[in-house]
Amino acid sequence: MTVRFEPNLSLNHMPAFLSFLTTQTAQYSYPQDEIQNFMLGHAPVDTWIRRSVQSVYQNSGIKTRYSVLPDFKKDNGNFFSQIKAPATSARMQTYANEGRKLANQLIETLKQKLEARYSNLQEITHLVYVSCTGQLAPGMEVELVHTFKFSNQIQATAFNFLGCHGFFHALRYAKGISESNQNAKVLIVCLELCTLHFQPKWDIDHILANAIFGDGAACVIVSSGKLEENSVEISHQSQAYFHFAADDMAWSLSETGFEMKLTQDLPNSVETSITHALDGLFKVSKLETDKIFHWIIHPGGKRILDKVQEVLSLNHIQTQYSRKALELVGNVSSASVLFALEQFLELNPNPENHAGVLMGIGPGLTIESASFVY
Repeated sequence: MTVRFEPNLSLNHMPAFLSFLTTQTAQYSYPQDEIQNFMLGHAPVDTWIRRSVQSVYQNSGIKTRYSVLPDFKKDNGNFFSQIKAPATSARMQTYANEGRKLANQLIETLKQKLEARYSNLQEITHLVYVSCTGQLAPGMEVELVHTFKFSNQIQATAFNFLGCHGFFHALRYAKGISESNQNAKVLIVCLELCTLHFQPKWDIDHILANAIFGDGAACVIVSSGKLEENSVEISHQSQAYFHFAADDMAWSLSETGFEMKLTQDLPNSVETSITHALDGLFKVSKLETDKIFHWIIHPGGKRILDKVQEVLSLNHIQTQYSRKALELVGNVSSASVLFALEQFLELNPNPENHAGVLMGIGPGLTIESASFVY
């Protein structure tokens, strides 16, 4: 099998710093075994389906997930009990209403963090909003600018419908801004309401998607200088496509929501591609695998983390941050890597100037990587 490697490299050498990382989970918390029981309560009377549901949930590496929906409690089941699944328009209305609440909670927490450091939201020069689970116009970024009275000179933009690697597109954009303007402070907001798109379908792809995704949001400020002591310094970025696996992860629009496609082959495709993806990053960063001290891998699923750990000869300590994020919140798409980075910062509060790599995985098959120093 030939791997088609098409690197898209960031050749700039000026660093950018990530500061004031903030996360926010959705309102309703569900133990993974409770969601499993809910799903089994709605699954067809089919031995293969029921065994598949139990196997996927019990081996997911997830303990808790969050949703803006109250549906997944035993007595509140509405979503899967309907004769016809909710229309996309109804899901988008829920995205607008519940996404607004979650985004407001996130930015309010960030605001408090900044004020504790004698700073404020008025210093933000750019706002970048990332989401692949909902779209509206005016966008959420416009609503946030209005609600929180950001500077009237702020520039806002959005990256929509990209997938789990959406943060890395925003980071590339923000890094370019901070490199060209030393006074810029770019706020990246990732907000994903994945559970809005759960489907009452029982093929293995839908069982997998329904079993790992959750709702959550995260934000971080990108700047040309450190804004706090434990800021993470981003050095280089690389992007690689592996077209042989393009169908292993996909999003598509349907009359009843966004269809999430995750095949059982995805972990094997990542296993095949991961070292080739890192070749591009190592070429521009002059790093090698054995020189990387920290690894923050997109917690897309337990099998993906297992494959990456095996191929790169990592130990369990090096993947613990991603595994912990997966355990605590599941896969929250573009926000996932920031939840993993949060775990890393909590366990490593004092920077020691070691090299690390952030990794994201998205449709395409696309593997994003960024080298950092912490």
